[in-house]
Amino acid sequence: MDWLEDRLTQRDEKIDGLYIELRKEQEEKINWIHKCHEVELVKKESEVKKCEIRGCTQRIPPSDY
Repeated sequence: MDWLEDRLTQRDEKIDGLYIELRKEQEEKINWIHKCHEVELVKKESEVKKCEIRGCTQRIPPSDY
């Protein structure tokens, strides 16, 4: 019976290790998603703030056309 308990303990440890690895991968993917969303928001914000007026003096940085 000891071998059965040892086998069950090994199986449980392996499953726990796999779950730890899975959670790390999921956390990494979530971090990438957050970074991509931040970049998208910055892009959208810059599109909204874009000055379409030719020769606008308040444009940062000023354009030459």
